[in-house]
Amino acid sequence: MSSTFPNPCLVLLFNVVLLSLLPLKTMFSTRTQAEALLQWKSSLSFSPPSLDSWSFSNLNNLCNWTFITCDGATRAVSQIDPSYGNLSGSIAHFNFTSFANLTLFNLNSNNIDGSIPVAIGTLSKLVFLDLSNNSFQRNMRGEIGNLTELQYLSLFNNSLNGTIPFQVSNLQKLRYLDIGFNYFVDPNSFNFSGMPLLIHLGLAYNEFELEFPQFILNCHNLTFLDLSVNRLSGSIPESLYTNLSHLKYLSLCGNSFEGPLSSNISKLSKLIVLQLKTNRFNGSIPNSLGLSDNFFPDEISPSLISNWTNLISLQLQSNFFTRKIPPKIGLLIKLRILFLYDNKLSGSIPSEIGNLNSLNTLDLSRNQLSGPIPQTVGNMKSLKSLDINTNIFHGELPDTISNLTNLNAFLVFTNRFSGKIPQNFGKNSPQLATVSFSNNRFSEELPPELCSGLALENFTVNGNNFTGLLFNLNLSQNHLRGRIPQTVGNLVMLEYLHLSRNKFIGRISEKVENCKKLLRLNLSQNNSNSLSGSIPQDLGKLVSLKILNVSHNDFSRRIPSSFSFMISLSSFDFSYNELTGSIPSSGVFRNATWNAFVGNLGLYEDVKGLTPCNSSATKRKSNSKKVFNAIISPIYGILILAAIVVGVFLYHKQRKILDEQNGKFTFGDIKKSTEGFADKYCIGKRGFGCVYRAVLASGQVVAVKKLNLSSSDDIQETNQRSFENEIHMLTEARHQNIIKLYGYCSRGGRIYLVYECVERGSLGSVLYGE
Repeated sequence: MSSTFPNPCLVLLFNVVLLSLLPLKTMFSTRTQAEALLQWKSSLSFSPPSLDSWSFSNLNNLCNWTFITCDGATRAVSQIDPSYGNLSGSIAHFNFTSFANLTLFNLNSNNIDGSIPVAIGTLSKLVFLDLSNNSFQRNMRGEIGNLTELQYLSLFNNSLNGTIPFQVSNLQKLRYLDIGFNYFVDPNSFNFSGMPLLIHLGLAYNEFELEFPQFILNCHNLTFLDLSVNRLSGSIPESLYTNLSHLKYLSLCGNSFEGPLSSNISKLSKLIVLQLKTNRFNGSIPNSLGLSDNFFPDEISPSLISNWTNLISLQLQSNFFTRKIPPKIGLLIKLRILFLYDNKLSGSIPSEIGNLNSLNTLDLSRNQLSGPIPQTVGNMKSLKSLDINTNIFHGELPDTISNLTNLNAFLVFTNRFSGKIPQNFGKNSPQLATVSFSNNRFSEELPPELCSGLALENFTVNGNNFTGLLFNLNLSQNHLRGRIPQTVGNLVMLEYLHLSRNKFIGRISEKVENCKKLLRLNLSQNNSNSLSGSIPQDLGKLVSLKILNVSHNDFSRRIPSSFSFMISLSSFDFSYNELTGSIPSSGVFRNATWNAFVGNLGLYEDVKGLTPCNSSATKRKSNSKKVFNAIISPIYGILILAAIVVGVFLYHKQRKILDEQNGKFTFGDIKKSTEGFADKYCIGKRGFGCVYRAVLASGQVVAVKKLNLSSSDDIQETNQRSFENEIHMLTEARHQNIIKLYGYCSRGGRIYLVYECVERGSLGSVLYGE
């Protein structure tokens, strides 16, 4: 019997051909994937520059494309991760069938909309799928249940709706599932099976309306469960406390769960966060936390504390808890937030509270707590906010509150505290922004270092018996509103008062005059609403005052004449208000500069002459008492006449030369006689410009004022309408006591006024020949 064997040469040839085809198959697969990605890119409504590497010219370099990871052996795409990539469009044109080996698909935080395609169920090797924080719509596909290798699935924060398909429970390897912040309605729990490996389940902010979903009770390894803000109702299943014993985070808040809580809730001993607020729980007190806004009566059980020593937040506010705060509160050394406000707690704060070294926020307000604050509060070095307002605490504040270096808010108002505030309070708390001592029985002085951190924004002390031993009160650069309180006058030892850059309104309290030792007073830049009214005459009694700043407000009327006799005043600023009348020229105002008064349109200078350019010039003689108060000062007249010039410019749109028609002199004559307005011809600087003395070729002497107004627009910005009424009056006036104006002109964008030169002396000497 003979047997037939294949020809060895033919077998060898067949194997060689087969092996040679393998790279071709890989090359073909890689090219197909690249073309599929380019097709999807072209369908996007917006593709960012980060996708520039996705191009036909780069087809052979697929594994180096951005957001793409390839398998090391096959060179096929294994991961697509353009998360946070700013992509816009849909995945309707994504060819899922070309990516059979894909293990990760992450589109988190883009602008992808439309529905989730059925074809996504073909990614049989997918382990990680994240479509969260997009705008996907319509139903969740049942085909997603075909992804049996999936361990991570997030559809969080989209616009998906409908029921959760029961096929999701086919994902038995799933460890993380979050479909919160959508519009899903109740799942069909009868067809759901448990997912034994699931540790994270987020269903918050959906439209679930029935009772507690039963399939959850079969997810025995859950450590995180969030059902918050749905419309679930009924009681909590008793089996939750035994089946889900690994829970560390449980949130049921914002539903309509009702009835008593089982005492077995204490079996959830690994809990770190429990949120049950805003439900309809009632009955006896369980061992729990995060129970705010319910109807629990009775006391806080000590076993609540001892069973949950890993808590970081305990929120029992807005219930009907009575009796004392249990001393075992000191066991919660990891606690960061403790809210017990709006209850009926009584007794004192246990000293053990000082053990809470990690606590950031403590709110015990609106209870019936009494006694002093324990000294141990000073041990809570992480404390940022302490609020115990509206209780019946008494005694003095402990010195140890000065040790709270991170303190931002300290609210003890409406209690029965007495005595003085610790001397160093605020010194070691640079972030202290909110303090209220109001409505107590505090006395003596406020601590001098209270504002040392310059962060104080809200500060109230009304309803106490404080005395005036405060030396420095600096509340500047805050958002303080309302009127300056009358009680500031009680601070009789005050030396520095800084209230600038706030939002105070109304008049300056006349009680400020009681602060006889005041050295500095700064009320400037209360711009939002502004201080207003007249500046009190009695402020002139502050004879020790050295620095006064009331600029950038809405003060009106005259500068008090009493200020001339404030012998210590060395610096003052009245600028940018609505002050009117003459500027005082005697006493401390003798050498005043215009900068201190600028921005007050109604102010004018009632002076004898101009301040010489030379700083060594002799002082002016005293003003003549014969000058009538009703006479308009020459400088004020000059300003008004400047407005006349502007009016002529606006209406006639042409320049006017100095009375050349009458043959007196020209602008060129003046420029020549002053050598182009050289400094040596400057005889004074005052008000809105410089004054030059010009001796013309004819021997006539004139004064030329070069205004610091570059154009008519400047006059308009200064408030041209306020000048127009005066212009109308003066054009009709004819009086021997008004200094003669020869003319005016505009050259080089400047305005020049030429008037009779008053050789030294005062206005009175000109008028009366003295």
